[in-house]
Amino acid sequence: MPFRASRVRSDLSVSNPGTIRDNDSLGLFPSRDDAAGSSFYASPADFVRYAFSWGQPGLLSRHEGPDAWQLEFLADLGAAVKARKFDGHTPVDPIRMAVASGHGIGKSTMSSWITL
Repeated sequence: MPFRASRVRSDLSVSNPGTIRDNDSLGLFPSRDDAAGSSFYASPADFVRYAFSWGQPGLLSRHEGPDAWQLEFLADLGAAVKARKFDGHTPVDPIRMAVASGHGIGKSTMSSWITL
């Protein structure tokens, strides 16, 4: 059976992530006046710090930011992006990174951040 979305939103804008307010408790993409998009080109850790309302009321109220190992992983990823000098057009070698660990430390969360 094919996947069917239970609800389609037509008011969401990729160019204006501040419009994504379906679940404010997530603290995803807080409204900001600055256009920061391209400043995160090779800095996924800064993007994750920016995109979520760390330490604010909601699901992230007890978290001040990503865990230390996640920040290290994101910094290594950013360095790899920068080293490849990807310009958005010209193909570059893929970045291959992996994490081996136990259950519940945030590997899926990391994948989600990178996907955003």
